[in-house]
This record gives sequence, C-alpha cells and structure tokens, in this order.
Amino acid sequence: MSYVEAALAPARKTGQIKLHGPEAFAGMRKAGRLVAECLDLLVDEVKPGVPTERIDKLVFDFAMDHGALPAR
Repeated sequence: MSYVEAALAPARKTGQIKLHGPEAFAGMRKAGRLVAECLDLLVDEVKPGVPTERIDKLVFDFAMDHGALPAR
C-alpha cells in the first residue's frame, strides 16, 4: 500500500458509537505492541539533522512490513 492508497481509503462516518468485542481488543493490543516496537526502532534514528521524511519512511515501511494499515 502506498501513501496515496492509504490516503484514499474510505473513512467511516456513521455517527454511531462502536462497541468492541474480544477480537477487537486483541487487535488493539497487537497494534500497541507494534507501536512500541516501532518507537524502539526510532530511538537511534531521531536526532538533530535527521529529515522528518526519513523518519516518516522508516515508520511507514515498518508498518507495511508488519501488515499494519496507516491511519488517515
């Protein structure tokens, strides 16, 4: 998935509050673990002089390599 494809993915706009079950919470825990891993990856990368574009690409590539979908 490219940046453009992720940006064009349809958004949900129902106005309803969604109640989540056990499978959804398992997915949220998995997402939280991936975020923690991604932040650990960035510890040595984020420093003065490193372009934001490089950091963005590292995060995007990490997400894609782990089957995640970027938020819009």
